[in-house]
Amino acid sequence: LQLQMLPARRRGHFFATTLLLSVVASAADAPSEKAVCSLEEGDLPLTSGGVKVESDDTTQKLSWLFTHGLDPRCTESECTAANCCGVYIHEGVTCSDADAIGGHFWNKDAHSEDPWKDVRYVIQGSMPSAVNDIIVRTGYAAEDINGRAVVVHDYNGARIGCAIIELPAVETRVEGDALYVFGFSPYPGSSSPYQPQGVVEVKSTKDFKTVLSWNLTGLDPGCSSQCSPTNCCGVHIHEGTNCTEDAGPHYWGGRDADPWLSVKYDSSEDPATVLSMKIHTHLARSDVLGRAMVIHDKTGVRIACGVIEESTTTVFEESPDYGGDLPLTSGGVKVESDDTTQKLSWLFTHGLDPRCTESECTAANCCGVHIHEGVTCSDADAIGGHFWNKDAHSEDPWKDVRYVIQGSMPSAVNDIIVRTGYAAEDINGRAVVVHDYNGARIGCAIIELPAVETRVEGDALYVFGFSPYPGSSSPYQPQGVVEVKSTKDFKTVLSWNLTGLDPGCSSQCSPTNCCGVHIHEGGARSSIKAPIARRMPGPTTGAVVTPLARSDVLGRAMVIHDKTGVRIACGVIEESTTTVFEESPDYGGDLPLTSGGVKVESDDTTQKLSWLFTHGLDPRCTESECTAANCCGVHIHEGVTCSDADAIGGHFWNKDAHSEDPWKDVRYVIQGSMPSAVNDIIVRTGYAAEDINGRAVVVHDYNGARIGCAIIELPAVETRVEGDALYVFGFSPYPGSSSPYQPQGVVEVKSTKDFKTVLSWNLTGLDPGCSSQCSPTNCCGVHIHEGTNCTEDAGPHYWGGRDADPWLSVKYDSSEDSPSRTSPWSPSGGSWVWVSWLICCTLGCQLSRLARFARQPQHAGEHSSANSPNRQGGGFVRARESACPRLVFAWHSCRVSVCPGMDSIY
Repeated sequence: LQLQMLPARRRGHFFATTLLLSVVASAADAPSEKAVCSLEEGDLPLTSGGVKVESDDTTQKLSWLFTHGLDPRCTESECTAANCCGVYIHEGVTCSDADAIGGHFWNKDAHSEDPWKDVRYVIQGSMPSAVNDIIVRTGYAAEDINGRAVVVHDYNGARIGCAIIELPAVETRVEGDALYVFGFSPYPGSSSPYQPQGVVEVKSTKDFKTVLSWNLTGLDPGCSSQCSPTNCCGVHIHEGTNCTEDAGPHYWGGRDADPWLSVKYDSSEDPATVLSMKIHTHLARSDVLGRAMVIHDKTGVRIACGVIEESTTTVFEESPDYGGDLPLTSGGVKVESDDTTQKLSWLFTHGLDPRCTESECTAANCCGVHIHEGVTCSDADAIGGHFWNKDAHSEDPWKDVRYVIQGSMPSAVNDIIVRTGYAAEDINGRAVVVHDYNGARIGCAIIELPAVETRVEGDALYVFGFSPYPGSSSPYQPQGVVEVKSTKDFKTVLSWNLTGLDPGCSSQCSPTNCCGVHIHEGGARSSIKAPIARRMPGPTTGAVVTPLARSDVLGRAMVIHDKTGVRIACGVIEESTTTVFEESPDYGGDLPLTSGGVKVESDDTTQKLSWLFTHGLDPRCTESECTAANCCGVHIHEGVTCSDADAIGGHFWNKDAHSEDPWKDVRYVIQGSMPSAVNDIIVRTGYAAEDINGRAVVVHDYNGARIGCAIIELPAVETRVEGDALYVFGFSPYPGSSSPYQPQGVVEVKSTKDFKTVLSWNLTGLDPGCSSQCSPTNCCGVHIHEGTNCTEDAGPHYWGGRDADPWLSVKYDSSEDSPSRTSPWSPSGGSWVWVSWLICCTLGCQLSRLARFARQPQHAGEHSSANSPNRQGGGFVRARESACPRLVFAWHSCRVSVCPGMDSIY
């Protein structure tokens, strides 16, 4: 028996795992060292497939697809042997000991009859065999099920396959581990006269409820909890992760109806306050962190938006010298800091002194919220006094900083400015102290500012090529390279060498976005939204105070505009594939250090180079011919170091495959002045990526001397494992579909080592008029699309490389009344499909997508459409080191579209 265990994902309060079972059911074969099951002698081939197990408090739900190796006698006809054709969870926690696997697992105190006795797989004609959502009431919860064995049986009831359930870890919450929205801005496109402000606290409970507390002003004065329009007076968490674009639909998990529709504010008092409102969202803290919170008016229109973030203080604890009877202070404080000034926002939900009203208090420190000198909350003396620079300010800036309770909790404030004369690094780690009406210290927490990214000189990013902007019909086709550097003071510095631009452009143009070279929010696989970096002041280089770090711009889209501001070209910001250039060890000239980036792409025998150099090239390397050996060259050398001139070696190419040096004519050219750029020079070295990786790239001067050197660092290529399959375990109607057909079943998706995608399916409820002979575009299709959920438009077909769309020939045949299926052994009608596939996003995957890959809660209600451009790649397809986003299937016929999420069993 061969067994591979694969991780899973959680949906709401259910916990799911997907297992890959691979078993050898022949007694003639020796059992593997990984696991052994008790097998009867037989000739069943290797069993292959996946099982998904979901669990709540007392019930399990199983879905599966087996593509090979089941007992063909397990048809719809009744079997009579004990355990015949069964798929069961057993008592054991191992697959290596037949006796220890034990019997069926269920709570015999809760159920007198075995709930597993009728759980069977069925083969209708041929493989694959699939089932969705079989409910088994075992009387056990997820923690009891986890680690148990799942066993597959043959027609006679013999065990033929075994795997172990591995449910995902459940997040452990800490009391007070709250999140906050510390401010709101107008919703994009809103013209509302109302401008909500205030603070909202968001807590997550152990039973997956979301608890809101708020203190808000500037709301729609006509609001109450009795309003009737959809979303009226709402304070809702949405799917979006920023407030510069549409925030998407409401965000929640589980299978219940939208829980946000009943969440409303009452503006009869100002400020409007709520101390504790529980919503059954089935979301964990990690699910809501970074999401958009939207405030609606009395008609349901979105008027304000804020992003959920962490507090910059630890959880409050009681001050060690407090002896009063106020309860423990509860809330969050946000501290922002520049060179000499701090800005505080807070929301306290519990434990403040009720005497701290708007009436004046006179005691020293009364009702105060202050940063103190100390870096601890455990020693009253060490907490010290107020923290400010006495050399810069003679008067205590904290003396008038106070909280106010207007009627009742919670108490909130936004953006109090305090000029301490200290910078962020001085403030970080200090104590924040809350005082009562008499000035006594009642609560204390420690400031924990987020880490600031440290930059390295030369740590530049690049756009190595541009393609026409989606939908553009512009006659201009910009090409070239742009370098993007991030400075320590959060400026973004651009250098570029571009051709094919709008000839009417200059820095004096006036239309919005005219002649722009802008960084946009969109990434390699997302729709492009508002710019986050603006047009440069100069024609080739300039600095913009964005303020963004390197990690913020990596993977973003760069857009070029024409003289009217229309978007005409787009490229994605990526890393160079070489280290930072250093001076060649044998160079003795007076040229400055070479600066720039080189992109090296490689297939089996050929390399493709693109570069941009911004400094240090030989100015004599113009378009005029140079004659010295290696003059003005950019070459890959044999060496794997830049520190030893002799070890750098000569040009690197396979002399058995090519008699002539392919590098001799590869040169850079300076046209007037820096920078110098080139796109897509092809060099046939006869070597593959693994041979090229780690070699030295050398830049030469006009006389052929080596002036600069860097080492190639190609991204790691994903290694595939046989059976590394993905699954679609269910389908829902495509958004907006009114089709009478409701496809159901399971689809298996495998990726091969040579970048093909292999589909197997067992499907019912299809359009009965479908066959592989249909002619309309996308008719009867089973296709992977770019989208990552099934609540909005799934976008275009998804594939890599430069070939034509490979999905157009992928069709199902519903001519039989039994489920439509594919089999690797009966490939008639194009049942098995080999599709050129890009392993990961062409230019990287975002962490937000990674989170969705792990867990995609259900949601409905409001939704928006987002079409992303068809990514056919460009150049050589390269795997990325980061994980891929979730794929989405879209299902086509002349009248039907349905769409599921895809479950990973990596």
